[in-house]
Amino acid sequence: MSVVEKVRGPKISRRRLLVGGAAAVATQALGLRTSGSEESYDLCVIGSGFAGIPLALRTVKQGMTTVVVEAGPELAPSFEFATSGEVKYPIAGARQITDGGTSAHWTGVVSRMWPGNFHVFSEFGSLVDWPIEYEDLADYYCQSEKLLLATGSPSTGEIEPPRSCAYPEEIQKAHTNPTLKVGEHKLRFFTKAYSKRGFGPVRLADVEIPEFSESPLGTFVTGQRVTNIVTEDGESISYVVVQSKGGDISRIHAKQFVIAAGVIESPRLLLMSRSRWFPQGLGNANDLVGRHFCHHPHLGKKSSSVANGDVLNGTLLRSHSLDDTLHGKGLNAFNIQLNTLGNHLDVNIDFSPDTEPHAENRLTLLSNRRDTLGHLLPNLHVDHTMRDQKTFRFAREIGEQISEVVGGKSDGKYWYRYHSHPSGMTRMSSDASMGVVDRNNRVFGLDNLYISGACVFPLAGATNPTDTVVAMALRLADHLIERHRSRATMF
Repeated sequence: MSVVEKVRGPKISRRRLLVGGAAAVATQALGLRTSGSEESYDLCVIGSGFAGIPLALRTVKQGMTTVVVEAGPELAPSFEFATSGEVKYPIAGARQITDGGTSAHWTGVVSRMWPGNFHVFSEFGSLVDWPIEYEDLADYYCQSEKLLLATGSPSTGEIEPPRSCAYPEEIQKAHTNPTLKVGEHKLRFFTKAYSKRGFGPVRLADVEIPEFSESPLGTFVTGQRVTNIVTEDGESISYVVVQSKGGDISRIHAKQFVIAAGVIESPRLLLMSRSRWFPQGLGNANDLVGRHFCHHPHLGKKSSSVANGDVLNGTLLRSHSLDDTLHGKGLNAFNIQLNTLGNHLDVNIDFSPDTEPHAENRLTLLSNRRDTLGHLLPNLHVDHTMRDQKTFRFAREIGEQISEVVGGKSDGKYWYRYHSHPSGMTRMSSDASMGVVDRNNRVFGLDNLYISGACVFPLAGATNPTDTVVAMALRLADHLIERHRSRATMF
């Protein structure tokens, strides 16, 4: 059996043949038989966004034959979904089914997780801890920001997460980072960093996917959707089943597998992949797959005719000064963002709270509805908890106080929208009774299946996830490379 096992004549694009880098792949794709021993990729990555491509680029550079499988825009309409609960979360607006995933539409904010968010339970007795610390990602953040071509101001010390490296491109113009006293709270702000390449942020389809595809060890498959992850012994994954728009079915074999399909599709794949060993889905022995969804709603207000606008000498200023205070009050973290608008000194005061990763905010499969390819439809149920509601109220109180401090006039009205940044549902834990993957992103109970992306976040933190997603993908890549090499020395 070769790397791609033909079940019903898959439709293979010319692009795949050109970038495959393995003669057996092209031969089998054309419907010809191969002879000799069974072949296999070293690694199969499902998804070509920030959780997948940075990892795959690193593994091919370190000698691992790697295949990336992407559904792409041709199959995007097949990713149907349903929602329930108080919050009709806009799944379609929070993801992109295309080459490069959500890199195709992200705004380019590069922001590290606040260090305190890694140990909220240990320090404050609520929510949950990550099984890793900020220090485990510190060097990988530097590598992530290099890949993302991050541009930012020089570090301003304790008001930002600690840095051991400068941004790849530092802003030379000095920025005033004000300190505002709001009641008993001192707020200190820093200038946000952005990914910049050409006229926008890094889009993986422009440079990184071609670079991966041009490697003789890299195979990029697009227009194929993974619909099942198969174990033949209950201990490890043997192959994945892929399906084309026309219904053609194939298998892809590898030694190690990484699901990097996004926050919705990654847990959905685990739930879809049922067998006699895993009747409730892979990694779901403790009914945790699909649970603990969280996201970043967006609250905002405008303070007009600001008299004290000179203290806001910056375009987009952000503060995480209240994170520890909020957790100590039994609330969720939220960042505060100030944006001076034009010459009128209007100021947008924006809040992006985290939400509680409640177990009942979850993804399930509907038994009576199927998508266009015939697979059970996912349903995302989301409610805002009492903790969430208290956090929103406190954010509004802080907003009114900020308006008073900067001398503005506010009508007290807030706008609210469901932002993006979904996370959770296959969360990382030191214990299988509390999570789906271990501290190295490996699915509990399976030897060679890993998950990459924001879906492993125990807490989302009140910050943009991309920098952390890429840092963790690079960390996982190093783990896979080390494991590949250690296994090679055994034979």
